[in-house]
Amino acid sequence: MNRPKFHAGDLARGSVLAAVFLAAAFALARFGFRNDYYFAILIPIAMMGCLLVSWGLYLKDDGFIKQHATAGKRSNPGELSVPRPGDPLQTSDMRAGDHADSPEELITEAATGKPDASLFAPRDNTLVPRAEPGSSLQSAGNRGKPARRALLWAAAELALAATLLYVFAGVGTRFFA
Repeated sequence: MNRPKFHAGDLARGSVLAAVFLAAAFALARFGFRNDYYFAILIPIAMMGCLLVSWGLYLKDDGFIKQHATAGKRSNPGELSVPRPGDPLQTSDMRAGDHADSPEELITEAATGKPDASLFAPRDNTLVPRAEPGSSLQSAGNRGKPARRALLWAAAELALAATLLYVFAGVGTRFFA
């Protein structure tokens, strides 16, 4: 079983985030709404915000939310699509089996805005080669991991703070105080 590792840096970043959110919630409740009751309401809202941002980062790294280097630009409708009968099997930009062999080629492809050709399956019915450890395909899913872990720590600390403030300090138990 692949167990997640503990990272003290993520805990520290999460603690800083939680402290910032607690200070913002307190300031908004005290000076914005002029009622400390809202402090107990704003803490879970900040916690849910941390969880939603963390989930969005996970979906982005997982590939569910796709990013295109040509976002905002009009693309050719036939580009990178399945060929229709009578069309050539390969486009001029992408040929089956083309892939970058060196990091310099990956950087060049990233700078030109064209996706890495190894992201697409070959059209000649051959097997897709496995990504090598440390390749751009495997490292792409790990970009947001530290931020996700810090946000999860912040959410856990905010939940603990909301619980402790409610139980021991009575914050949020009375609207008219």
